[in-house]
Amino acid sequence: MAESGKDEKPEAPKIELLSELAVIAIVFYFIARLFGFFNFGASAGAGSSGSGGFSFQSFLNSSGIAGIFSALTSTYVFFASILATLFIMGIVYSLLRLAVLEKTWKDMLNPPSSGEAAEKPKNSRWQRVVAHISSDNSSDWRLAILECDIILDELLDHLGYIGGTIGDKLKNANPGDFRNLNLAWEAHKIRNAIAHEGQDFTLTQREARRIVGLYETVFREFDFI
Repeated sequence: MAESGKDEKPEAPKIELLSELAVIAIVFYFIARLFGFFNFGASAGAGSSGSGGFSFQSFLNSSGIAGIFSALTSTYVFFASILATLFIMGIVYSLLRLAVLEKTWKDMLNPPSSGEAAEKPKNSRWQRVVAHISSDNSSDWRLAILECDIILDELLDHLGYIGGTIGDKLKNANPGDFRNLNLAWEAHKIRNAIAHEGQDFTLTQREARRIVGLYETVFREFDFI
């Protein structure tokens, strides 16, 4: 192991590093030549100052950079005007979009209250039912039950049951898909009795509320009100 240590030699300088330094030196030389840094004598003359006769203004004039700078300035003003216009348009567009997004977020964060939701029921007929059943007039209680039966007919049509009458549609209903089918039958039979007997059918408000409750249970099973 000791002999192997004696055979070790110092590493040679990195060739890559020397190459990079050479490239940097060459690039610097050509840049200096391009801007006339090595032509001090050409820029010497009247109005020159310093021991070498070099001045920044003479450097600009001799190298032609003054004209280039003037052209670049004009081009800069032109493109700056275009960019400024685009920026203003972008700001206006962004403000409009922010206003739309703000309204959307407000609607999402502040949904309608329960009172507002009640103003727009799923079935407008149900509001009339509630108004009729809350009345002190017995005729309105009958109207409430008749309205409920109309809603029941709409529900059966919505569920796809076929029949010439509500009774026919209820007969075609599948009890497995219609949990409260018996309640629908009971309420519908009472409605028929009211329609056939008219004022001869004795109906109290308590009984009317019970019948309306039967219909309501059926409707809520299918989220129809």
